[in-house]
Amino acid sequence: MNEPGSAAWHAVRRAQVQPGERVLVVGGGSVGLLTAAAAQHQGHAVDVDARHRHQLAAAERLGFGRPNGDQGRPRALTEFGRPPRW
Repeated sequence: MNEPGSAAWHAVRRAQVQPGERVLVVGGGSVGLLTAAAAQHQGHAVDVDARHRHQLAAAERLGFGRPNGDQGRPRALTEFGRPPRW
């Protein structure tokens, strides 16, 4: 877990999130949840968007927000569109 944890921590630092800003992590797999945890540890409020319901449930159990758009679709997908392969 060292390498994924390091990548997650580095991603949050590279994003240069400012105090008080909310973070959206797109992806609820192991790296996404580690990134959300790193952002939360650094003092940020975190929402997690994920493709699968079990990933969203895991994110909620870990205390991360769940941004929902219309029809229950994640807000990131509603605002920015779906990737071509989905």
